[in-house]
Amino acid sequence: MLTSATQAAGDLLRDGYARITLRDGGERLLHQVLGASRQFFGRPVGEKERYVAVDFNFGYRPLGREFSVSAERPDLNDCFTLWHDRLDLIPNSAEIYRS
Repeated sequence: MLTSATQAAGDLLRDGYARITLRDGGERLLHQVLGASRQFFGRPVGEKERYVAVDFNFGYRPLGREFSVSAERPDLNDCFTLWHDRLDLIPNSAEIYRS
């Protein structure tokens, strides 16, 4: 029997995307996360840079930090990487994380 996570992983590998059904308040939680994301990414770059880790593997990654194929072709997206159990790797995480 496939779990929903296994099914989603297979869909991603095969099709490049997966459809996930939200249950038990998942839709409300998704809207909260998307709202918090819009709020964070709407901040000025200088504010977001307070959450950049030294190695750029956790927290905020500024525009152009990632690249596709080579450094001469920067990715034109900024992002935020978070592991729920390793908030200690993100500078100033207590300012933006609420349990």
